[in-house]
Amino acid sequence: MMRILLFILLTMTLTYAKGGIDIAMVLKPYFSASATVTKKQFNLSKKQMKAVEKSAKARLDSNTIRMYTVKQGKRIQGYAVLIVKTIRTKKAAVLYIMDKNEKLKGIEILAFNEPSEYKPNSNWQGVFKGKTKEDNLFSGKGIPTISGSTLSARAITDASRIALAIVRIYK
Repeated sequence: MMRILLFILLTMTLTYAKGGIDIAMVLKPYFSASATVTKKQFNLSKKQMKAVEKSAKARLDSNTIRMYTVKQGKRIQGYAVLIVKTIRTKKAAVLYIMDKNEKLKGIEILAFNEPSEYKPNSNWQGVFKGKTKEDNLFSGKGIPTISGSTLSARAITDASRIALAIVRIYK
């Protein structure tokens, strides 16, 4: 299991270094093999940003939204939202994957520019599975904190609420 995770991490790192990550490949394990992924990128107005922030009870770092819709044929299987968040002084890019009912299937940390000891491990990332907007998605409440990585846990948890709010409003 550890070898597979290391392989995936290395592959993602090399792919990212070459100019970007193939989001469809990252989403493949979460959906059917024949699913197609479409990307929708848009910029929020100040009014729209405030609406998302109010719904999520978290601050957006950017008004640029990258949202993905996963379909098999014409039937929607789910969504994904890429959130770039500043943790301390550097950025992290996290992909929030959810089913068609807006239930989180998982999260994938695609880029983490802080020191690696602050990066949450896969066990902690797994606590998001099955969570919805109605769950207590706050660090230290419904989502455990990480000793020594409090700011990372808080930023990723806040971004989960933002991703769920974006899908609810813009799907």
